[in-house]
This record gives sequence, structure tokens and C-alpha cells, in this order.
Amino acid sequence: MSVHAYPRCASYLTAMGVKIDDRSMTDYWFAVILGDRLPEGALKRAGVDFSNREDTGILGRIEAALTSRKVKRQKQDHGLSHAECESLKAFFGSRGVKALRLKSGEDFWHAAHCMWPSHFRAGLKGDLRPLHQVLKSMTKKERRTADLSRLPAEWRAA
Repeated sequence: MSVHAYPRCASYLTAMGVKIDDRSMTDYWFAVILGDRLPEGALKRAGVDFSNREDTGILGRIEAALTSRKVKRQKQDHGLSHAECESLKAFFGSRGVKALRLKSGEDFWHAAHCMWPSHFRAGLKGDLRPLHQVLKSMTKKERRTADLSRLPAEWRAA
């Protein structure tokens, strides 16, 4: 079996500088290299066991672990890509909000309602894509009208 049959594994190995075309490397050793970089819990959930060197399905299980990590990350970001989520955090952070204190999508919606009550209704929650789109569409003048005094004190940076 070739590591090329597992695209995520091949990508991770290439990014780590491993020569994936080296014929002396076996699937087991590719799995050991990848397993060193992944959380132990993710490997256990995927059923990866390094005690059997002859296991031919080990890269397939690591591929599944990498795929499930990606799906889990997307769910945590509330419908936004990683870059969009970071952009949203930076947007609030640049306006005097401790973005790390905003733990859930509901917190982001609440902060937006507190800062711009004319643009956001109270009690909105869920997918952050609409929030991101509205914030991007606001003019500079509208963004400057943010009222930080309405935010909870622990969310304010200054």
C-alpha cells in the first residue's frame, strides 16, 4: 500500500519534510511519524494501535482521525472557515473587546447587539456567517458608533 492512497496523511508528511517517495519507508513508519504529532486521544478514538507492525490498515485509521479532527474544528467555528473566524475575533478585538472572552456564537451575537443595537436584534444566536456578513458590510462611520459601555465589564479590554 502506498501513502499516496491517503491524501491527508501524505499532505501532513510532506509538510513535515518527510520524503514520501522513499521506498525504504513502510506504512507503519509513516504512521509512527504521524502518530507522534497527533493527540493520543484522537489516535485511541480512531483505533490506532502501534503494537502490530504488520497492520495494513493503520494509515487508513489515521486518515480517519485527521478527517474527524477537521470536521470537529468546522463545527466549533459556527459555520465560518478558520480564516473568517479569526477575522471576526480580530474585528471585535480591534474595537476594544477581549475576543478570547467570547466563547460561543451566542457571545459574539450578544456583543454585536450591545455595540450596535440598531443593526442586531437581542437574543440572536447560531450560525456566525450572517453576523460576519453584516459586520463586513457596515461603513466605517457605522462601525465607529460602537458603544462599548453596554458590554459586560469582563469583555471590555480597556
